[in-house]
Amino acid sequence: MLTALARAFQPRMAFGFQGEIQFEFIHTGDERVRAADWWAIRVRGDRAVARRRIAQDPAVSLHISIPDFVRVVSGVVNPVTVWFENEVQIEGDVILGARLVELFGGVAPFEVLESALSRTG
Repeated sequence: MLTALARAFQPRMAFGFQGEIQFEFIHTGDERVRAADWWAIRVRGDRAVARRRIAQDPAVSLHISIPDFVRVVSGVVNPVTVWFENEVQIEGDVILGARLVELFGGVAPFEVLESALSRTG
């Protein structure tokens, strides 16, 4: 899933960002830390690469469940909404965290709504 996300990287939306973005996929009721739950996407130039590991010096770290992550990247819910609902914890550059959908070519929630409205109207 993260590898596909990295392949969808939109360099023009990075606005010069270079660095790492870290994801921890949390499991409700399970406080154990497992290496398989941590991923990092490194952005360099016009490429992004995902690896299963803890980032060395992340610009932003997101702690989120897999279902909430899928809702965000599919455009079902706005990343800021998930943050306000306390479904994600963000450490570091909060603005970068809120821009991840556009940075990796995801569908923006307003596009989903606009598409649904055009089919019903």
